[in-house]
Amino acid sequence: SVPQIIFLNYSIKLDRSDGEIEIQLINKTIAEGTLKIINAEPEISKPGDLMCFSLNNKLEPVDSIIISDPLNITVESVDENNSLFKKEIARDSAQFSVRWQLNETINTIAIKRNINSDSQNSYLLITKIR
Repeated sequence: SVPQIIFLNYSIKLDRSDGEIEIQLINKTIAEGTLKIINAEPEISKPGDLMCFSLNNKLEPVDSIIISDPLNITVESVDENNSLFKKEIARDSAQFSVRWQLNETINTIAIKRNINSDSQNSYLLITKIR
C-alpha cells in the first residue's frame, strides 16, 4: 500500500472559571507520503503539555508524541538595552497541528493532557481516522 500521512488541526480553549480544557478538531487531511525520521533526543513531557496517542482498533496505544503546551508559549523579545529576554505568555485559546505517519494498525488519534495528578487519565478528545 502507498504510505500516508495524516494532518490534524485542532483548537484548544481554557475555561478560566473551572480550569477545564476543551479541544475541538478543525479538520483532518490524509495525503500520500512519508515523514522524515529525525533522531532527536527523546522529549520530556512537562505539566500542561499534551500527549497525543495513536490507537489501534482496541483503543490500545501504538505510538505517542508530545505537543508542547499550546496555551503557554515562550517568546523572545528585546528590552530597552537591546538585551534579549524570554517571557512566558498564557493564552485562553490557541490552535495546534499534529501530523502522523499512518499505518494499518492506527485507527484513532487521542489527546490527553499531562497533569501531575494521576487521577487525570481520560482522553480529552478522540479522533476516529477510519
